[in-house]
Order: sequence, then structure tokens, then C-alpha cells
Amino acid sequence: MPQPPQQEHPLVEVSDAAFPIVVMRVPVALDGPAIRSMFDGMDRVLHREARFALIVDTRALKRFPTAVERSSIAEWMKARSFAEARYNLGNAVVLSSPTARAVLTAIQWVRRPITAHGYMATMNEAIDWCCERLAKAGLPLPSGLSALRSGT
Repeated sequence: MPQPPQQEHPLVEVSDAAFPIVVMRVPVALDGPAIRSMFDGMDRVLHREARFALIVDTRALKRFPTAVERSSIAEWMKARSFAEARYNLGNAVVLSSPTARAVLTAIQWVRRPITAHGYMATMNEAIDWCCERLAKAGLPLPSGLSALRSGT
């Protein structure tokens, strides 16, 4: 049986199936098409105009954006900083590297991001962190929490 063709540029998956927890899964390469899909997905979430916590799963990432792509990301983030500050309760970033988690945590001590950031080794740690953010904000936990945990 023939295999379906591989997508040339895997895209960023932004899922709000467990809203108010949103899960962003970053593919192996964060290139132009992936970045555009990330923008589209996050714009959909921000257009809901409702508070949420975001999990960014970067465990698959191997190719980082170029300088031009990073500039595009920075411009997009700058244009949405008001909406992010208003609706995003925090970002739980899942990173495989303990060194990367330590470095990013240290950077936050010097420059605070618009929203809270946590750096975790596993999806379950990220889910727990997001649940704490939601509880502090008085928001209910998602009904799909067990499905979210089983899909990690």
C-alpha cells in the first residue's frame, strides 16, 4: 500500500481542543511555512478574546529560525503584545535540554517577558504549570484535561 506523501514543510500545530489550555507543537524545522502556520494558529486563539495558558512543545525542534525568520517572529509578537498581555496567562515551554531550560530561566531574571514563562522537561509538567495559572486566574480547568495528559 503506498504511503501518503510527506509534507515538505511540516507546520506548527496550534490546538485549542483543551481550551483554555492551548498546545503548540513545533516541528523539526521552524522555517517560513512553519512560522506562518504558527502565526495563523495563534491569531485564531487571540481572536477568541478569552484568557488561556499556552504549552509550547519544542522537543522535536532541530533547525532554528534564520535571522530574517526571527525578525518576522519578533514583529508579529510586537504587533500582538497588547492581546498577549491581556489574554495569555503564561507560556509553559517544553524543552528536552536541561541546559536550555537553565539558560532561558536565567534570561528571564534579566529581562521579564510580557507574560509568565516556565521551562519544563515534560508535557505533564507543562500541563500542571498551566493548570496552576488557570486556577490562580479563577478559570475552570479544561474538560479535556485527561485526554490532554494521555496524548503527551
